[in-house]
Amino acid sequence: MSIVFVDPSSLTGTQNGVNKVFALAFAPNPTTSLQLFLNGMLQDQGADYTLAGSTVTYTAGHPAPLVTDAQLASYRYNSIAPGSGLTTVGDLIAVAFRIAGLMQAPGQTLAPAEAAEGLQVLNDWLDWLKIDRLAVYAIERTLFTLVPNQGAYAIGFGAGADIAAERPVRIDRASFVFTNVTPNIEVPLEVLNEQEWQALSPKSLTSATPTKLYYESSFPNGIVNLWAVPNVAYQMALYLWQSVNQFLTVNDPLVVVPGYTLAMEYNLAVQLAERYPERQRIAQSSVERAISSYAMIKRANAPVLLAQCESGALGLRDRGSYNIYSNSWSTGRR
Repeated sequence: MSIVFVDPSSLTGTQNGVNKVFALAFAPNPTTSLQLFLNGMLQDQGADYTLAGSTVTYTAGHPAPLVTDAQLASYRYNSIAPGSGLTTVGDLIAVAFRIAGLMQAPGQTLAPAEAAEGLQVLNDWLDWLKIDRLAVYAIERTLFTLVPNQGAYAIGFGAGADIAAERPVRIDRASFVFTNVTPNIEVPLEVLNEQEWQALSPKSLTSATPTKLYYESSFPNGIVNLWAVPNVAYQMALYLWQSVNQFLTVNDPLVVVPGYTLAMEYNLAVQLAERYPERQRIAQSSVERAISSYAMIKRANAPVLLAQCESGALGLRDRGSYNIYSNSWSTGRR
């Protein structure tokens, strides 16, 4: 929960000299924070109007606003994120401190230094998650336009990057997209390891149709290498890992994919407890919840693998199918 200040803003409702009921965008909390102005004059709550939730009703002795009148209201309200009760990163950090037993007094708030430390620890953990494939919640298809006769592309936010995107930890899938036809045709590229890339020669060979990709995970920019070097301005599709990003400040809005908030709270609490071994009073059940919540994320993000086997490896000349239930191979002969 966090407090939001609303600058002077309009009310909704018909101003016709008859209607006296108008609505605010949110319910003021506390109610005394509401300052209602009519044509620049501060109205008295109780004498000039009453407030019920987010509804303002002018009293019987007060004239109804005319179409030419200006109504403005400023107030405070408590904002709660749907489903979590948290709206900012600072809210989550405070919860983690409480779980760790480092903030026990009712109504106690974090000192700025504690909030800053919590943000650092949280960001360190989120950075670590970026190298865990099972913490990746989505694989995003992203298109990039190629430059004719350019075979290497720097990807990242560092100086000299050709592709402005977060540097990938790795690239598992990619495609070459023929944009000269409608609809476009996408052909998968074979993603090579360093040994396979080393064996390719000449690396400067050009073609209208590249077939292979090798990714160098250098830093701060990674390097995407295509072979053969395309001599046409078509497109490349990269399938990139998407993970929870780090936060800049404790006031950043807490917007994460479902299931991550609980794991962030409890895993942050465990790491904070490790930093204060004398003060912490974290429960064993909280440690177990940190483990189980992260395990749930991993199960949800586990990739679906396709089991394939080359027919030549089976020692059979005829095409057929393998039945995993009966552990038998059928050639399709009758």
